[in-house]
This record gives sequence, C-alpha cells and structure tokens, in this order.
Amino acid sequence: MKKLLSLLFLTGAAWAEPQVFPAAEPVQGRVLLVAEDGQKEAAALAGAGIECLLSRAKTPEELSQDWKWAQNEGDLTLIGLGARAPLAWQSKVQGMICLDANPHPGHYTGILKPTVEGVDHAKVDPERGLPYERSLNPAQPLFLVAPETSDEICQQLQGNVHKAAGSLAEANSAVQKEVRRWIAIQQPLPVIGLPDSKFIPSPNWGVRSLGDKIDTVVVHSTVINTLEGTERAFWDDKERRVSAHYVVDRDGTTVQMVDERRTAWHAGVSELEGRTGVNDFSVGIELVNLNDGRDPYTEAQYQAVQRIIQDLRGRWEVPDSHIVSHAAIARPVGRKSDPVGFDFAKLLKML
Repeated sequence: MKKLLSLLFLTGAAWAEPQVFPAAEPVQGRVLLVAEDGQKEAAALAGAGIECLLSRAKTPEELSQDWKWAQNEGDLTLIGLGARAPLAWQSKVQGMICLDANPHPGHYTGILKPTVEGVDHAKVDPERGLPYERSLNPAQPLFLVAPETSDEICQQLQGNVHKAAGSLAEANSAVQKEVRRWIAIQQPLPVIGLPDSKFIPSPNWGVRSLGDKIDTVVVHSTVINTLEGTERAFWDDKERRVSAHYVVDRDGTTVQMVDERRTAWHAGVSELEGRTGVNDFSVGIELVNLNDGRDPYTEAQYQAVQRIIQDLRGRWEVPDSHIVSHAAIARPVGRKSDPVGFDFAKLLKML
C-alpha cells in the first residue's frame, strides 16, 4: 500500500475511496456500484437494505483498486451502471451486474470462459432457495436491459440477459427487484424467522414504516394449487407486487420468503381496528388451498400455522384478537374472501 501511495503521489494521481451509503436495517447485502453519477441509485439501494459503495472509476486500474478496497469488509457484488457497465464487464469479476439500457454487444466480448454443461457454478446453497431462473448460471454476469431491447442484441450478449423496466433509483421497480434477487443469491444472509424453514428470498418487500411494531398475523389462501407455483409467483414475477412471509403446503412444509423485519406485500388496501396499511404491522401466512370452500385445510397446515405463531410470539406481541383472515382486513369490505373454510376457533384452541 505504501508503494502504491508513493507512486500515486509521484504521478500526481489521487485515489479516492468509494463513497459509502450505509444500508438500512436489516442489511441485505453489499455492492460496489461504478457509475458516472450514481448518487440516486446508491441511495435507493441503501434504503432497500443494501450497503452501497459508490465508485467513480474511469479505468480498469481505478476500478481494481476500488474493488480491492471494498472487498476488505466481506462479500460484495459489482454493479456497472450505464456508461460504466462495460468497465465492470472488463473487470472479469464473477457474478457482476451490468445495467445498460442501450447495450452495444461489441463492448461485452472476450471475457467469459466456456462453461461445462451440467456443472453448477452457483455459490448459493441449493437448500436455501430455488434457482434464480431455471437457465441461470450465477457465476456469469447478469445483464439488465430495457424492455424495448431487441432479441437480436440480447442474443449477442454473453451471460444472463433479462429485460426489466424502471430505474435502479426507483424503489421496488422491476430493475431494483432484479438486483435485490441477484444479491440474495450471491450473498445469502441469516434471516429473522422460523428456525429450520427453507428461505426463498422474494424481492417483493418494503421497509416497515412503523419499525419493529409487529402485532398481527394475517392468514391467506394461495388459490394457486401448489407450493412451487406460489414460490414462483412470489419469486420470479418481475412486475407484480405480491409476497408473504410464510407459505405452508398441504403436508405442512413451510417456506419463508420475506424476513419478518421487512414488510411483505400480502394485505393490500386494508384496515384493522382503525389502523390502515396492515402490511406495516403484520406477518402474512399463505396456505396452499384453492379457496373454493371445498378444498380442505389439512391438520398438518393447522399445526404449521400454530408453530409459526408460537415462534413469532417469542419475538413480537401478537394477541389472539390480532390473528385474522385476509377477508377481515381487506378494504373495501368484501374485496377478499380468503381463507374460505379455515377454522380460526380451532387454531386459537391449539395456541
């Protein structure tokens, strides 16, 4: 380092540390964002729980120095934004993200190594969650391009190419959700929730405006007939704003999809005892069921909901009166009917 600093001094160059944007709690991951400006994008990522280190590097050498400095604190994902995306590509960092609304294929050639078919290059533990998409190789770069980008250009880019609308600076945009999902794969982190349950991190969440004031459980039915189908709806859908903290299959298998400290998007327009926006102070539980009044809820599902709520009560104060159906809190009244046929009296006796 001393030699490097001496060299910089002699050449008149001045290396500046990347600007740090601390993450909102709970921290979801860390990124090095290289951009011409990037202030709004870095602030948006920080607000989403992702610590952002903003680099203004203009050359591969400068970016290399920023990357080495940023790596000192642990796991890191490199993001190249706009005109700086080709610079990120040249760095050869595995699993980078290139956000380029107007990509020129000639700027992204000659870096990728051939992959061996059947070899899993993913760093993510397969027990922690689903693949990002069935064709994904998480070791290769992720390209996020504008929806109007031609298929011909997309086919010329090397790596995982996805079309997504919106801006990285726009909270909960399709682009930001894609970045969140990718970081969750690259940097799987401990979550607050039911121990020993599989965690499949949905990108559909927000910051609770009420902090840690959680005192309600909302029970839903999925209408989707399978656990996998529900996981896919909460995980892969790039435009819809739907998720829940927990999904319970008919055999009692329980999957967590949102950290309890985050708001899941399950209640919609809602009210409980005069308080609107029930998402802000609730945990949502989805039961795999057709919600037609004929599809029964299984004993295993009742036991799983009991286990979730008992575990919740070790962290949050949830009175019996705040264990409610989606139908009870949805507004206008009658907007939702689920979970049709679920026996809340039985559940309360079990608790």
